Amino acid sequence: MGNDKERILELTRTLLVDFFEKCDVRLLLELMAPDILWLGGTENMTAQGKENVLPFYQTAQTGDMIPFHMTGQRYEARELAPGVWLGQGMGDCTADTKDRILLHEYQRCTFIFRRTAGNAPREWEIIYLHQSLAYKGMEKDEFMPFEKGLSTYRKLRNFEVGTTSKTDRKQLLDAVNSCFQGLPEKFQETLVFLSHIQPFSLATARFYQSDFPDKKALQKEYGGLVPLLFAAGPDTYTFHPLLQQILQQRSLRMSASIRSWMRRKVALWHLQEENWDAAFAEAQKMVEKEGDILLKATHQGGLRLLSHYAPNVVLNTARKIPLPVKLNHMDAYLQILLYVVLNLEASEAEEGLETFMADVPVSYAYRPYDEIAFWILEGAIAVPNLDAMLPSFQKAAAVAQKHLVKLPREYFTVVTRGVCSLLTLYYRRQGSLKENCAALKKIFEACGKAIQNVDVNLWKTLLDGEYAYLTGKLDVAASLMGSFLQTDFETPDEQEGGCVAMFLMPRILAFQGKRTPEESRKLGNIFRRLTNKAETPLWADNLQIIAAYLCSTAETPLERVQEELDHLVTMPHYPAVEPMRRTTRRQLLLKLGKYSTITFTEETPPPLPADYTSQKNRLYDNIILAAAEDKLGNSKAAMSLIRKTLLEAKADKVILPFAEHREFLGPYLQELAFDPGLGRIAESILSLKMHKLRTEAFQTVLLTKREQAFVKCIVAGKTNREIADKYCLAEVTVKKTMSRIYQKYGVTNRTGLLAALLGR
Repeated sequence: MGNDKERILELTRTLLVDFFEKCDVRLLLELMAPDILWLGGTENMTAQGKENVLPFYQTAQTGDMIPFHMTGQRYEARELAPGVWLGQGMGDCTADTKDRILLHEYQRCTFIFRRTAGNAPREWEIIYLHQSLAYKGMEKDEFMPFEKGLSTYRKLRNFEVGTTSKTDRKQLLDAVNSCFQGLPEKFQETLVFLSHIQPFSLATARFYQSDFPDKKALQKEYGGLVPLLFAAGPDTYTFHPLLQQILQQRSLRMSASIRSWMRRKVALWHLQEENWDAAFAEAQKMVEKEGDILLKATHQGGLRLLSHYAPNVVLNTARKIPLPVKLNHMDAYLQILLYVVLNLEASEAEEGLETFMADVPVSYAYRPYDEIAFWILEGAIAVPNLDAMLPSFQKAAAVAQKHLVKLPREYFTVVTRGVCSLLTLYYRRQGSLKENCAALKKIFEACGKAIQNVDVNLWKTLLDGEYAYLTGKLDVAASLMGSFLQTDFETPDEQEGGCVAMFLMPRILAFQGKRTPEESRKLGNIFRRLTNKAETPLWADNLQIIAAYLCSTAETPLERVQEELDHLVTMPHYPAVEPMRRTTRRQLLLKLGKYSTITFTEETPPPLPADYTSQKNRLYDNIILAAAEDKLGNSKAAMSLIRKTLLEAKADKVILPFAEHREFLGPYLQELAFDPGLGRIAESILSLKMHKLRTEAFQTVLLTKREQAFVKCIVAGKTNREIADKYCLAEVTVKKTMSRIYQKYGVTNRTGLLAALLGR
C-alpha cells in the first residue's frame, strides 16, 4: 500500500506540473480511461467517455495554453477501494507575466485512478477528473482565459487614479488581491512593511526579511508580482496604486503588536539610510514607545527637519516622550526646545522650557553643554530685550570658556532670528540706537565664545553697516556691506550676512547713483545664488521679504507688486519676522495706491521691551501712514505724524527711512526745513536722492515642490531620464515641467537655467 500511495502522489504532482507549468497535456490524455467522467473549468465543460472529452483538449494540443507558476502546492492520496485511488493536488497558479497576462487562481484538481490490467502500457488510468475552481471570464471556445488575462494586464499597466471606471477598478482590485493572497504569509508581511517606504530596494526588503529573494528569484518565484512593481530608479521600486491600497488595508488588519513592531522597523530603516525626516515622521506616530528614534532623527536633522512641523505640534509630541528617554538624548531634546523658543510666543516657549526643567529630578547631573544651552535658551526667551538678554548670554559664555565646550551653530539663530535687518529687532526705542548696537555687539562676543562657527567680526561689521545706512553715511555702508556679497556663501554666516547685505545694497547704490545695468545684473545673480543656498524655510521667506521690499521701492509693474503682496500674506507666521513682514506689506499697499487700507491701521506705538516690533518698524510704519494720509488729502494729519516721527528719528540721527520716501514727503520736509528744531535734519534728508530702481533682477522665482525638486536634480547634474526614474514619472512629464521652469527663469534651455541658478 505504501508504494501505491507514493506512486499516486508522484503521478498527481507530475500531471499538475505538466499541465500548469509546462503546458503539456500528453500524459494527461494518455492516462484517460475510456469511461472517464470529466468536469472542466466552465459550466459547459462536462463529458463522459474519452472520445467526448478529447475535443475539449484540441485547443490545448495546439499549444493555446497559459503557462503558470505554481506555489504552495499540497498533494494528498487516499485508497477508495482495492486498486482505486483518489489523488488531489492544490496550489496557487500565477500566470507568467512575460506573456503580458495577469491571472491568478487557487486551483484544486481531483483525480480518481484505477489500476489497469497487467498487459496495459500504464499501471494507472484516470476514471475521474475534476478541476474544482472554474476560471472566471473565459470566452467561448477558450480552453484558458487568455482574453481576460491580457485585458487585466493592459488595464493594470495603463491604470490611472481618477480616470479608471469604478467597475474596472473593482475588477482590477480583485485581480491584484488574488495575486497578493497567493503569496506566502511572510512575503505578504514584508510587502506590507515595504508599503511604508516608497521607493524601496531589495536591501530595504532584506532589512525586514533576511531571505527576501533577489531580482532573478523574484521574477522566477513570484512573476505575478512583477507588473505590480514600478521601477523608481536603479534597483528601486514603488508599488502599483492598487497593490498599495491592498497593503494599507492589510496593515490595518494586523495586530497592534505587529503594526507597532513593523513601524519601528520602518523608522529604523530610515534612520539607517539617514533619511531623518522620514524617521521622525514614522516615530512620531508612536512617540511614547519610539521616542529614542524620534530624538535620534532630531539630533541629525536639526532645525531644518523640525521646520516642517508646527512648533506647538513639536512641543506636544516631545512632551509624550518618557523622561528617561529625553535625558538619554538631551542634545536632541534641547534642539526641540530651541525650535520651540524660536517659533512660539515668549510666554508659551518659557512654559515649555520651565515644564521640562521642573520634570528633571533634582539628582540629575547636568553637563556643561546642558548648562550653556539653558542659558542661551533663557536669553532667547528675552529677545529682543537686550538688557534682559545680555546677562544670560554672558553666563553661557563663562560656562563655555570654563569647560571648553561649545553649542552647534544653529543656536546662534536665537539672536539673528532669520530677519533681513538686525536693527528691525534690536533698535529698541528712540535715542537708544548707539546703546542698542553696543549691547548687541557684546551678545555677539558672548555667542562667539559659547557657540561654534560664529564669526563675531562679521556680525559686528554687518551691524555697523546697517547703522551707517540708517544715519546716512552711505559711503561707509557701501564699503562695509559690499564685501558680504563677494563670497561663495558656503557657511551659514556668509549666507545670512549676504541676505542682510542684499537687503541694503540695492538701495545704497540707488542713493549713490551707481545702479548701472552691469551692477544690476551682478546683484541679480548674487540674489539668485543666495536663494539657491537657502537651506531653511525661514531664510527662504526672508529672501522673499527682501524681494517684496525692493518691489515696493522701485519701478515695478503693478501686477508684480500684487503678486508679491499675495505671497507675503500667505507666508508662515514667525513671531520675530512678523513686524518686518507687516512693514513690507504696508510698503506694497502704498505702491499699489491702496491708501485707505493703510489708514485703517493706527499709528504704530513705541515698542515695549518684550515686543518684537522695534523703533525702526515704528519709523517706517508711521512714515508710510503719513504718506497715505497725504494721498487721501489729509495734509494736516500727515504733517503732524511726520513732525512727530522726525523728532524721534532726530534723537538717533536716523534719516534714510525718510529719504526712501522723499517723493511722498518732499513738500512737508521743505516746510520743516525752516523749523528751528527740525530744519537741519530735514535739509539732510532733502540732500539725498534715491534714483529709480528696477527690480527685475531681484524677482524671486516661485516654484512648486516638484519644480523645486527638479531644480535640485539639475544642479546635481541629473538628466531628464534620471529625474523621471527618481520620481517614477514619464519622461514627457519631466520635459513639460522643465519647460515651465525655463519659462519662470526666463531661459530657453538647461544651460541657461544652470547659469541663472549658479549666478554666472
